[in-house]
Amino acid sequence: MPAEYSMVHINPVDSLITGCRSGLAPGSDDDVLDYSGKIISTHKQHVEIPTKNFVVYKVFEPRLHYVVHNMETKEEYNLKADEIYFYEPDQLLIKYHDRWYVHDLKTNTRKEKPM
Repeated sequence: MPAEYSMVHINPVDSLITGCRSGLAPGSDDDVLDYSGKIISTHKQHVEIPTKNFVVYKVFEPRLHYVVHNMETKEEYNLKADEIYFYEPDQLLIKYHDRWYVHDLKTNTRKEKPM
């Protein structure tokens, strides 16, 4: 039986799983699932981080960047970051120009994280 996903990531903060199908078939979508395996949403772009209210896409062309998609309003904005990680519900820990920040997905604001 062929693999359904080429990569799987878990968001333990929101109890979500990302199933990536990159490389399995041209034009295949990424899924966001709950812990029971039920598909919550499907996305054409590569899902880097899902939360209950937002999905962060990692876009590779024409250059690497991130896009935040609000699941309720369907609005999107670009997120400038070199690295991103889960932090708290609807918050990310991001690295940008060798500095660490906590980014609030709801307000699109960031505060420097003291280290």
